[in-house]
Amino acid sequence: PLVIHIDNNSAGYIESYEWTFGDGDSATTSAGSLTHTYRNTSQAPVPYELKLVVKNDARGCTDTIIRVVTVYPEVTAGFTQDTTSVCHATEIGFYNQSTATATLFDWDFGDGGSSSSEDPVHVFENSTLSNVDYMVRLVTTTDYMCRDTAYETIRTHPYIHAEYAVNDFQGCAPFELEVQNSSEGAITGYDWDWGDGTFGSVGDSIQTHLYYNSGLSAITQSLRLVVQNADGCTDTMTRDITVFPEVQSQFAHSPDSG
Repeated sequence: PLVIHIDNNSAGYIESYEWTFGDGDSATTSAGSLTHTYRNTSQAPVPYELKLVVKNDARGCTDTIIRVVTVYPEVTAGFTQDTTSVCHATEIGFYNQSTATATLFDWDFGDGGSSSSEDPVHVFENSTLSNVDYMVRLVTTTDYMCRDTAYETIRTHPYIHAEYAVNDFQGCAPFELEVQNSSEGAITGYDWDWGDGTFGSVGDSIQTHLYYNSGLSAITQSLRLVVQNADGCTDTMTRDITVFPEVQSQFAHSPDSG
């Protein structure tokens, strides 16, 4: 909308004022200043005729002044997004919902990133230990330089990373595997799947696990670690551990004595 401020500079012995704004509204005020709001929901400029007629009713005198007010098409900024809450390093799509008069798009993602695309995508990151809120702003502009702004907050959950090292990737049963846990970030839970039907939930920096193989050929177990934070974000690391069959020394002899 366009709000205009009008200064009434009429002079003389005036008994009545007749304002017509050209958009169907009118007024009879004698105030020295007034305002009026014009709207244009079309896609092209609209000229409105602003007219003031002053009268001296006793003498039948009148005077008229006309000004043309051109109102450019209105623009309303708006957008939707895939979600408003994401884990670290997650891409979000944004979808412009502004009125058709918008031709320029200025996106500010609140983290230093920006875009001029109509429907951009953006990756939000958070390397801290707590949630971070980013204010996303879209400024839309028309061909006539009219602007409007829309906002949305994107909450980004803290970074987590699953990481571990092992002393060896293969060994003969019973094979004692030593695991060094170097996971980092705002981790609140650990889920170890040793691949042999056993599980763990400790976050110790060093731990061991014993693998068995009573068969006749090597078996491969997938050692998987899943870490998560308080907001349900997860990260996973998997390594294959090969366990060779157990060997037992034995022999028979005859006779037992002699």
